[in-house]
This record gives sequence, structure tokens and C-alpha cells, in this order.
Amino acid sequence: MGASPRLSAVDQIKQNLETMADDQQSISSNPFGTMDSNASAQALLSARIDYVCEQQIYYTKKLENERRRLYETDRRILRARTAILQRRKQISAVKDNSKAVSIATRAVAKCENKLNLILVKNNLTEKVSHSKPFSTL
Repeated sequence: MGASPRLSAVDQIKQNLETMADDQQSISSNPFGTMDSNASAQALLSARIDYVCEQQIYYTKKLENERRRLYETDRRILRARTAILQRRKQISAVKDNSKAVSIATRAVAKCENKLNLILVKNNLTEKVSHSKPFSTL
């Protein structure tokens, strides 16, 4: 009736195992049986063994591909992390430079203010000295 494909596959595997067990039992119970029954049982067993070996090879290759993919992914992650660290260092260097520039700008501004004050005082003293005549003693 509408059995799911997964259930039918499981049932098929169970049936294959039962058949295999029956074949093995018939071989062990009748070691001197006819040549045809022994040959067919041996052929069936060898076919199943070949299938299992093929599956082993298939999954081994699949595992190797996954390991290779994981290794490449790890390498990409490592490269991305180093790039991020380099960018952070560059950004911090720019921030350090901007701090140094702002400190230097403040220092220059202070010096300019002091210079302006000195010039203003000098101009005032020059005006005062020019406005008064020299007194002779």
C-alpha cells in the first residue's frame, strides 16, 4: 500500500540479511551439497562483499573530500583573521597619528597664542616708547 521509500529500503535490507543468513545456514548445514547451490551462495556472498567494499571506498573518498574542504575553509578563516588584525593595526595607527596630530595642533596653537601675546606686548611697549620722548639725564 503506500509505504514510504525509506521503509521499503529498510525492509529490503532486512530481507537481504535474512536471505544471507539462510544462505549461510544452508551452506553450513549441507557442506557436501550440490555444486550449483554452493556456487550461487558463494556468488551472492561475493557480490554483497563487493558492494560493501564499494560503499567503503565511496565513503572514504567522501570523507577525504570533506577533510580537504574543511582544511581549505580553515585556511581561509586564518587569512581573514590576519587581514582583520592588520586592518585593526592600521586603524589604531591612524588613530595614534590623529592623536599625535591633535596634540601637536594644540601645542602649535598654544605657541601661536603666546607669540601673539608677546607681539601685542611688544607693540604696546613700542607704542609707549615712541610716544614718550627720551628723557635725558
